[in-house]
Formats: sequence, C-alpha cells, structure tokens
Amino acid sequence: PVGPHYLYSWPNGPFEPLVNILRVESIKGGTICSIVNYGCHGVTLGPHELMISRDFSGYAVDLVEKAKPGSICMFLNAPCGNINPRWSWEIPQPKDAVPRLNWAGSEPRWGELGVEDRFRETERLGNVLGGESLKALEQIIDFRDVAEIVAKMKRIILPTKKDLPDWYRKHLKVSEAGIAEREFELQVLKIGGVAVLGLPGEVFLELGKEIRRWSPFEHTLIAELCNQESEGYILTPQACDEGGYEPTASILRADAGIKLITESIRLLEETHKV
Repeated sequence: PVGPHYLYSWPNGPFEPLVNILRVESIKGGTICSIVNYGCHGVTLGPHELMISRDFSGYAVDLVEKAKPGSICMFLNAPCGNINPRWSWEIPQPKDAVPRLNWAGSEPRWGELGVEDRFRETERLGNVLGGESLKALEQIIDFRDVAEIVAKMKRIILPTKKDLPDWYRKHLKVSEAGIAEREFELQVLKIGGVAVLGLPGEVFLELGKEIRRWSPFEHTLIAELCNQESEGYILTPQACDEGGYEPTASILRADAGIKLITESIRLLEETHKV
C-alpha cells in the first residue's frame, strides 16, 4: 500500500443482523450445550491489549452458561472479514474521522486505565450479544429426539493474485493455463435440519449471507477461519475494486469469493441429499 489504511466506523456499511443459535437438550430435561454463531471481529480491545482474551464473545457465552448452569456454550465466528465492532480501542485515528466518543471521553486514555476499565466496553457488548443469544435460545421449544448426523469435506481450488512474493508462490499450484492457485478445505456437519459449515480464511460478510440465502437447510451456521494457514481475506469483487486494507492483505483474486459461494452451496446441497 502507498499509505496507511485506517479502520473506523462506517454507519452505512454492511452488518450482521442475525444471531444463529443451536441448542442441545437432554431427554431428561436441561440444556446440555449451545452454539452462538455471529459475525464480528473480536477486537474491541484494540492493538494495544497484549493479554490473552476472548474479547466480547467470552462475555456472551459466559452469560448463556450462567443462565443454563451445567451447560457448555460455544461461540462460532461467522463470516466477518470486513466487520469490526462499532467501538474499539484504536490509536491513532484519521484526522478527518468523527471522534470516537465513549465513557472515557473523546480520546481513549489507554495507558491510564486498569484491566477492569479497559474491559468495561468489551463486557457491555458481550452482554448485548449474550442477551440476544439467550432470548433466541429460550424461544427454541420444538425439539427432536432423533437427528441424522452427517459430515462431509471437500477440497477446492481458489485463484490467487499474480504479484505474490516468490517465497509464497512455491506453496501454490499452477494450473494448465498458468494461473497460480491455492487449495482450501470446506467442511459441513449436518445435524437434522441444521448445517454447520466451516470456511477457510477471513470471509467477507456478504459472501456468508449469500451462502445462507441459497443453502437448502432450514438453518445454516457458518464458521470462518477453519483450518487457517495463510489465505487471509476472501473478499467480494466490489471490495477488490474499492481497494483498502483487506484487498491489499489478501492473496486471492477478486473472483475467489464468488467461487467460494458456489462450492459451498454445492457441498451443502450434496450433504442435504444424504
């Protein structure tokens, strides 16, 4: 890139409107486990926090587990390659950006805050997600005591950019047409009328929404960053045209995202028929 790319709030941009919940109940009564599936980067603490943290998702699952004692709640990050929380500790900000107002004032004072204060906004956002997740979980009242479980995996090829460094190109396959390609793995788990789809890389939100839209399953949970190596972002063609941080950091061509949608839907359809 010719200069720094800042990541900050874009109110008119895309966002994830859906929280998907999977609930497993004991035949004797009581929740055994649940899955919260939502797409957003866990980066509320910003680049200055060096402690190991689950960020906002940790507070969300803790809230669900507290409401359902003895159960386990898992968080699956849905496609969110281009989705950050509306609030995060990020310094510096672009000169022309709207100041990020919060309880700490217009300028975050990271070095002056203790751990409890630094995590305060993270906990608030986690509680918001956890509350919505618990609300959805409690509305699940139609349980099935028999559910067919099927697992399938598929390896696909996605095209990469031409201008990649030599040290990386040696890990790529070159097609008969001379196009450098990279092999990725897709996974799907069928649980009755529910599918859990695992995708590689940091997938843009719009791609995940299209997969859910065309999935043959009644409910489709999608997790990104599965079997992650060095593929980076999988973008929409529009994002590649617009430029910025993610297109610069991605090794894949603009049409890779469309192919990911197509191959994912094919795998879901194959699994649905089993």
